[in-house]
Amino acid sequence: MIIEEGLSNFFKYKLLLLYLFTASVVVCQDVHFTQFDASPLNLNPANTGNYDGFWRFSGNFRTQWRVLGEPFQTSSIGFDKSGKRKGGNMSYGFYVLGDASGETNLTTSRYYGNIAVHLGNDQNKWHFGIQPGLVQKSINVASLTFPEQFDNSSGAFNPNLDNKEADFLSALSYFDINAGIMFTKTLNQNKYEAGLAFHHLIQPSESFLRNDFNLPMRYILSVKHSRPLIDDWSGVVKVMYMRQNKASETLLQILVSKAVAANELNIKSVYSGFSSRLGIQRNTDAISYIFGVQFLRTDVGLSYDLNVSTLSQQTNLRGAFELSVVFWSGRFDYSPKTIMCERL
Repeated sequence: MIIEEGLSNFFKYKLLLLYLFTASVVVCQDVHFTQFDASPLNLNPANTGNYDGFWRFSGNFRTQWRVLGEPFQTSSIGFDKSGKRKGGNMSYGFYVLGDASGETNLTTSRYYGNIAVHLGNDQNKWHFGIQPGLVQKSINVASLTFPEQFDNSSGAFNPNLDNKEADFLSALSYFDINAGIMFTKTLNQNKYEAGLAFHHLIQPSESFLRNDFNLPMRYILSVKHSRPLIDDWSGVVKVMYMRQNKASETLLQILVSKAVAANELNIKSVYSGFSSRLGIQRNTDAISYIFGVQFLRTDVGLSYDLNVSTLSQQTNLRGAFELSVVFWSGRFDYSPKTIMCERL
């Protein structure tokens, strides 16, 4: 029993090192969501104000790997406001994300401001966005055990022994900048969307080990096509490709939606579909089922990831649960109006 406890702690230590060491040893990707377009400001800063409405709120929650112990949990909120109501072409907003990485007690907080410019008309439009912000990370080193704390006399880890990690930082922060470009097109009843985002443009220094590790730039390419099918049915195909240093990931989603007759709950449609995530060396990492309900001005989505990676035996196929909520104001058509008045 003592030996098993020691091996378990050592395994957690190895997981921590995988996250903390430089890219020359291992590459870790930033936090992302299965329902990636339900977190529009995280996907691409050019999405700021890229919707049909006056303002929009988005919220996301993801929990994963609970079967392995303390789950990894991510929460985010975003708000953006369009300038179209006043006839302008600029939008602004903010995005906040919090992430807690399991039993390593590693937490990440990101605070971003968003500004975007939109050029073109409703049929063909370009969107350009920038997202400066502050990133804070912390870790409770005292709650961890290191190889130097293994007590040979007892066969277990002793947290009272010196961990020999004098240069280990418990917290860090840095300035970060993301940017993106997006093109949207409406052709008959077809809607197309393509975007390219650049995260960590200035490649900030990020290391708990006081070395010169700079965070690699992350590239996100996203494509979306939606169109009506038959009767009250419509379909959408979404693809996201993400690359950071030598690590890459591809998500493919296919969803179908069914319009609903007028009802007291103001449900406009329901949708469902599947998503497949390809990870390292193009191996399938997860298969996800997605279900959602679109109300008059609210979209609620649920998804569950089945882990089919090399960890599937340890996780028993159980992966991540995700909840997304997007709420926006009503559609508006801005056009200057002349008001006639009588002369006095």
